[in-house]
Amino acid sequence: MNVGPQFDDPSVRAAYDAFSGSVKPDLLALRALAFETAAGLAGVGPLSEALKWGQPAFVTKNRTGSTFRLGQVRAGTTGDISGYAVYFLCQTSLVAGFREEYGDVLRLEGSREIRFKTGEKFPRAIVSHCFAQALTYNISV
Repeated sequence: MNVGPQFDDPSVRAAYDAFSGSVKPDLLALRALAFETAAGLAGVGPLSEALKWGQPAFVTKNRTGSTFRLGQVRAGTTGDISGYAVYFLCQTSLVAGFREEYGDVLRLEGSREIRFKTGEKFPRAIVSHCFAQALTYNISV
């Protein structure tokens, strides 16, 4: 399984290690996709990974994009769907744009989240496009 580049920060690695075994492989696959997507975008530059609110978060080092995070969803939260998610800054128009384009395919929660059920594989090409939108958000606004 491709998990992306080596972890530079031990605390980030520890955050992935703390995810339950049922969602950890999918979160690591999302991590790899984030780095892969960033590498394929002209002008974006290197991707930085750090912890924000205790979750792995991604931002472009040259600030072309908007931060997004990966996390595990606990049962009992909005929609009562346990699983994993990608969280975007709710002050952006990113999730509203995803809703227009992919509302029939993605499970979008509020103004900040793409949610996946435990055991559900994410649509790779669509999520990569969402990552690209976030990674270039400050260019396109």
